[in-house]
Amino acid sequence: MIKPILERDNQDGIFIVYGDKKYTREALLELSLQMAESLARKPGSICLMHTDNPAEIIAAIDACIRSDAHLMIAHTTLPQGVFDDLVEKFRPEMIVEAGSLTCLPGSVRDTREQSIFIMTSGTTGQPKIAAHHLDRLLASVRVPLHGRSHNWMLTYQPTGFAGLQVSLAAILSGARLFAPDKRTPSSFLSTARDHSVTHVSGTPTFWRSFLISGAQGLEFEQVTLGGEAVDQLILDRLQSAFPRARISHTYASTEASMVFAVHDGREGFPREWLNQSIDGIELKIVDHHLHIRSHRKMRKYENLDHQPFEDQEWLVTRDLCEIKGDRVCIIGREDSVINIAGSKVYPAEIEAFLLQQPGVAEARVFAVQNPISGALVGAEVVADSTSQDDDLRIRLIAACREGLAGFKIPRMLRIVDHISINPSLKKGF
Repeated sequence: MIKPILERDNQDGIFIVYGDKKYTREALLELSLQMAESLARKPGSICLMHTDNPAEIIAAIDACIRSDAHLMIAHTTLPQGVFDDLVEKFRPEMIVEAGSLTCLPGSVRDTREQSIFIMTSGTTGQPKIAAHHLDRLLASVRVPLHGRSHNWMLTYQPTGFAGLQVSLAAILSGARLFAPDKRTPSSFLSTARDHSVTHVSGTPTFWRSFLISGAQGLEFEQVTLGGEAVDQLILDRLQSAFPRARISHTYASTEASMVFAVHDGREGFPREWLNQSIDGIELKIVDHHLHIRSHRKMRKYENLDHQPFEDQEWLVTRDLCEIKGDRVCIIGREDSVINIAGSKVYPAEIEAFLLQQPGVAEARVFAVQNPISGALVGAEVVADSTSQDDDLRIRLIAACREGLAGFKIPRMLRIVDHISINPSLKKGF
């Protein structure tokens, strides 16, 4: 039986702050017990979370453990029609939405092992729903020692896998968790300053925008990157901005759960990990794709017939890798590759080149449709405070002509005020 994650103890004070809402551990437990009382009437039913409040999500996990219920977490950004279809298909016993709790008649009982259903971002269509064993997901959470003095900030989408992992790690270590209700650079910056935040995890895109917003001078203890390919430049910039912090980057996904963490300050992961087990997890590269065999991986996609497994053991990811000396580097997602008259361009490679140029704070590379070659490379660049737009564009075009192969040179290059990001704080949509 899974042990509840919330218990009464002698710890006083605020435990989670979400916007202007503050929760003690006692308040979280009372919310959990309220949910559990309703769910316990029908063991095996589903509790559907439709909220960005991490306190409600944590309470729901505890409630499902206590009542032998399943938990499904839905993004609040889902179109209403998609959410309605979700309710119709899975027929939950309870729906929790932004402080309200609704019990539904005619719910379905699921007799399988206790599960948690987590959605992919769904930015390119209807999200996939990954079914995980709840006990295995909880066991995969990395809990820091001596965490009660720590203040964590939640930057990830609270309803996604990464946000869930950060929230659980903070709560299980006894730390305090701070989550602004408006996920903007200025909100993150004020939250970090106002609450003396010590631990922050975010995508490289988040970290670049955070640095642009004026984050230098904050005293972080732990800085973690994940969710996107991590280049050496952003690792070096973060070490320079936060010299007292340990800089780490992780590989995890909705499907694979947590796979590994790297703490040596270098991009990629050690090549030798391809020949050994890491905490019971095996890695291999097949046709440039990363394959993972892990006891933590999802059971399956709950809403799809096609499953990304090889022999039901290896999870076949869409992440492309390249071996560089003693390192294996993630170079991007398969669906992000730009095909130019048969030649493949990896946006992350061009972005890394642009980011190395003086005066560039952020960059995004994307495909531009072309009737002759099929596609061309397009780029958007954010200038730092030292650069003039016209001068920067001229210098970048010259640098690209000198440093990139002809088919990799951006044929459309714009200087913009900001880069578009999706709800997962990643580039593009």
